[in-house]
Amino acid sequence: MKLLFINACIRDKESRTLSLARNFLSKYKENNKDVEIKELVLNDEKINPILNTSLKERDKLIKNKEYENKFFSYAREFASADKIVIAAPCWDYSFPSILKVYIENICVLGLTFKYNTKGNTSTGLSKFSSLLYITTIGGYPCDKTYIKNIASFFGNGKYYSVYAKGLDIVGNDINGIINKAKKRLDKISKVF
Repeated sequence: MKLLFINACIRDKESRTLSLARNFLSKYKENNKDVEIKELVLNDEKINPILNTSLKERDKLIKNKEYENKFFSYAREFASADKIVIAAPCWDYSFPSILKVYIENICVLGLTFKYNTKGNTSTGLSKFSSLLYITTIGGYPCDKTYIKNIASFFGNGKYYSVYAKGLDIVGNDINGIINKAKKRLDKISKVF
């Protein structure tokens, strides 16, 4: 079984989100000895945004069904993963931009999704049975729909999310918030 861990935690070792994700992965590995975890550290990747030139190249490759091209390596990896964990902090009401750039790169017609013959509905082609989104938030507001919508766009797997909120609010019990998130993740690790 292949688990793809998409690490969009820009602060690396200082990241509370990454700490929660590592805790989850450790618990999950305890319960699933056969799992092969592939970590994709977006900080270390040379992922480029889709711009005019690359859009034309991508469209041509898709038209010719050249899915084995290196341009689609991230999309192939995502589409073939059995389980997916995405860890990204909430910044400025969203997540770090590198995650959006990654998502643009895996959004490949014919590889991660397809349209019906009329072109008015899509079906996910990615095989993941579960996708977990882990995030931490200094305050309270953050978009809770984008990753969930993307997950359903790419596949039919079960969607889980854990949001540890209010971590930078003076007076909040930070350890209590983190421990509550860990407990939720521990429960998810048994059914994920």
